[in-house]
Amino acid sequence: MNFDPVLLAPRMGPMKAQGFWRDETIECHFRRALACCPDKLAVVDYREGQNQPIRLSYQELDQRVERIARGLVASGIERSDVVTFQLPNCWEFIALSLACARIGAVANPVMPIFRQHELNFMLNFGESKIFIVPKVFRGFDYEEMAHAMRPNLPHLQQLGVVGGSGDDSFEATLLATAHPPLTTTAIDPDDVLLLMYTSGTTGEPKGVMHTSNTLFSNLHAYIR
Repeated sequence: MNFDPVLLAPRMGPMKAQGFWRDETIECHFRRALACCPDKLAVVDYREGQNQPIRLSYQELDQRVERIARGLVASGIERSDVVTFQLPNCWEFIALSLACARIGAVANPVMPIFRQHELNFMLNFGESKIFIVPKVFRGFDYEEMAHAMRPNLPHLQQLGVVGGSGDDSFEATLLATAHPPLTTTAIDPDDVLLLMYTSGTTGEPKGVMHTSNTLFSNLHAYIR
């Protein structure tokens, strides 16, 4: 998708000069963590029906991020393409976000409460090429919904189903080990990193664009 965020030099200059925009990306921070503490616990993922959580170190998370990034490229995802995922809190959510940044794609997480009406608008508006869902979450069959939506999504090229089976499973589409090494470059600080939709309670949802600089400026303030 062609993004055109309004980043004017008179605005960008002061934001960078005053230290609000630091020209860092999530890939910079992740690489820093890998260098200083690769074996440190990064993710703990509790899942319904499983007694023990999934635990990933930074190094183990990086291995999965790399495989997903390669899988996205093999699925036809290019720089600035939108990757939509409707997932609960899970390691796949984190790894997908990091993988998008690694190849310069735009992460578009959408809330699990949305159904066909909202999703058809969001995926078409963002021209999403891939849609990742859980097979079932809280008793609802997301895989069935996603397949039913496909005729109305002309830009969609690939489904990925976490916990699914067959050609559309997350494991088959994005975690295969046979995909070639990456030749793409990571996202730049002023590239669109994240596409988030408003709720649409007073009209159609609005697509809010974030770059690494705009997103991290908020995070730094919260950390302080």
